[in-house]
Amino acid sequence: MLLLCILWSCKQTPSESLHSEYPIINPTIKDTTYFTEYVADIESRQNIEIRSHVHGYMDRILADEGSYVKEGQVLFQLINPHFQQELAKAEAQLANALAAEKMEQVSLDNTLRLVEKNIISESELEMAKAKLEAAKAQILEVRAELSNIKLRISMCAIKAPFAGRINRIQYKKGSLIEERALLTTLSDNLEIFAYFKISEKEALNFSQQEPLHQAHQVELIMANQKKYPVAGKIETVIADIDKKSGTVSYRARFNNAGEILKNGSAGKIRISHRLKKACLIPQKSTFEIQDKTYVYLLDSSNRVIRKSFIPRLRLAQYYVVESGISEQDRIIFEGIQSIREGEEIKPQLISLQQ
Repeated sequence: MLLLCILWSCKQTPSESLHSEYPIINPTIKDTTYFTEYVADIESRQNIEIRSHVHGYMDRILADEGSYVKEGQVLFQLINPHFQQELAKAEAQLANALAAEKMEQVSLDNTLRLVEKNIISESELEMAKAKLEAAKAQILEVRAELSNIKLRISMCAIKAPFAGRINRIQYKKGSLIEERALLTTLSDNLEIFAYFKISEKEALNFSQQEPLHQAHQVELIMANQKKYPVAGKIETVIADIDKKSGTVSYRARFNNAGEILKNGSAGKIRISHRLKKACLIPQKSTFEIQDKTYVYLLDSSNRVIRKSFIPRLRLAQYYVVESGISEQDRIIFEGIQSIREGEEIKPQLISLQQ
């Protein structure tokens, strides 16, 4: 009886399979677009540290944190009483040096008349000339020191080198400020740079298919996973490959008139790529065995064949086929979990064209 059951089961399976219908598709051939994303470092077009060039006390703070300032606007006013004392001393030294020059000039004129009358020797004349030159040199030295003091006084007024937005202010009024102390930072956020890297392999693929070049448009995905509303352009491609990471560096520029993005923001660059006449098959029609990807096809007798293929890349719901599948192949669209290789089925051709 067991043998009769087995024989009856084997006899019934082909008949049942023959009457089972499965949706069948042909691979879709069409132009398609896919995206790649890369982590980006976002920086302001200009971002600098504002430091003190002289020491002194913070007398006035003329810009608030987060405020927009113009180029040349005074941000901080320092005061140092010693500078005024040094200025007065240098001005007095200059007056003395000018008076000494006049005295040496008068002495030279008298010596010249005496030499003409042969009262004194020529050596006395040369000494008088040398003293006058020394007096003039002293004037130049004092004037240089005076200019240096005035420069240090002018540096007490710390100005914005370009228009931008002030960040956190490190000191308050009355604080003692040392030379080269960091006062704040200034950022010009009207445009931002996004620096990103791609692997050498991808760079070579891009160069052979659709080169990334200057003026190539890219998108920016912000930290909240939303797309930045303005497209950017690749502006610079670094010529050398980073030997440590094996990557190529790029820089994209984005308009940031609304100042949505800040210096140091996080984000990702998204690049679109267009494939012409790509061969697409649904991922739901595939399965994997030992790192290989397969589909079930139908031969001319409507029998199931298992066939492997090489995917080029994975899209949202499709594989782009590199090789192994042709446009004429009939692929079982769904229900592959209940199909066995060699079965004969009844195909129902459907279309996935959009």
